[in-house]
Amino acid sequence: MNKIIYTVLTALMVIAALSSCSDFLDKEPKTELSPNTFWKTESDLRFGLNSLYANMNRSYTIDNQSIDCFAAIGNPVSSGTYTASNTDGIWTTAYNNIRVVCDFLENYDKAEVSDAVKARYRGEALFFKAYFYFNLIKRFGDVPYADHTLDLASEELYGPRIDKRQILDIILADLAEAEAAVPQKSAMKNDLGRITKGAIQALTARIALYFGTWYKYHGGADGTQYLAIARDAARRLMDSHEYSIYPDYRNLFLLPGEDSSEHILSFRYSDETSSYNARIRGVIVDFIQEPTKHLADAFLCKDGLPIGKSAYTVDYLPLGKEFDNRDPRMALTIWRPGDPFRNEAFLPNLANQTKTGYMFKKYGDEDSYANIQSKIDEILIRYAEVLITYAEATYELDGRHLGCRS
Repeated sequence: MNKIIYTVLTALMVIAALSSCSDFLDKEPKTELSPNTFWKTESDLRFGLNSLYANMNRSYTIDNQSIDCFAAIGNPVSSGTYTASNTDGIWTTAYNNIRVVCDFLENYDKAEVSDAVKARYRGEALFFKAYFYFNLIKRFGDVPYADHTLDLASEELYGPRIDKRQILDIILADLAEAEAAVPQKSAMKNDLGRITKGAIQALTARIALYFGTWYKYHGGADGTQYLAIARDAARRLMDSHEYSIYPDYRNLFLLPGEDSSEHILSFRYSDETSSYNARIRGVIVDFIQEPTKHLADAFLCKDGLPIGKSAYTVDYLPLGKEFDNRDPRMALTIWRPGDPFRNEAFLPNLANQTKTGYMFKKYGDEDSYANIQSKIDEILIRYAEVLITYAEATYELDGRHLGCRS
């Protein structure tokens, strides 16, 4: 009983002390950002968006351990053993970051900067809003939509799903606004790695091509309007002459090719953030990603025809013979037996290297054997994709290919 009385008296004394200090509860927090003191400068706007860059998904393991790249990992989808989870990382990540975007859009206008600067960072935020909603509707179809920050009392937390086409039209409109406000890559030399007009155009083309072909072949909407958006966005990027194909395919995916003319958007790693690219370790050290024969056989012969239809015969012996008369990118994507590998001739070790006999050369940084903490950036969008998007959208619209001027 004495203990209870003491506790109550202590609580009353604390309340009295707090009541005597009229401004005590009005102090700004010292361990977190306050809306009253943040949102003032351009640096605040940049900082308010930085976390979104860290949460862009690297897609090399997102495709259910695809038939091309993951021979060593079982696929529960294709094996029929998959059990749906109550949670999903893509869902959670997307909505967490959409909330960051909404918070930004509700506060950025407070900054004491020019309207042009405000519009630029608003454009960045709209890019990420489209990026994460695209991840959602591509994976789940109709999903809940929020355009403002939610709290525990928000009705939207228990609201219905919205038709994915409605969300698609919203994010394409957002991207159009963003494209008009964000500068070209050449005007952002001091902001290397941030969202550019080209990144917005490329994402617009990617999203519109995806849903344009979906609706064309599955119905539910007129796919041609989205195919036209994809074609035109790709064309605008091409006509900007901000990007071009990097001539060295091998080094495009290694340190010498970083921030080259072909890179549009990358997931970045640096010594400053003590971050490193886990994919490189998976390719060159842990051998998590093992190319399959399905991938190897997908490379065309040098006459442009697939194996089995080409005039060239593909032989598999002696070891490495199948690389003859093939698309040269095959030997730059997969290590060819006999090629130099760590100062020796590459010979696949089936015991602890690869179960398929194939090993990735793409992103295969040999230096990672000595230092597995590779800083090679992960390419998320590159110019080659935009050229292919333009060609595919044009073909789907007109039944013919138009020349892609780079």
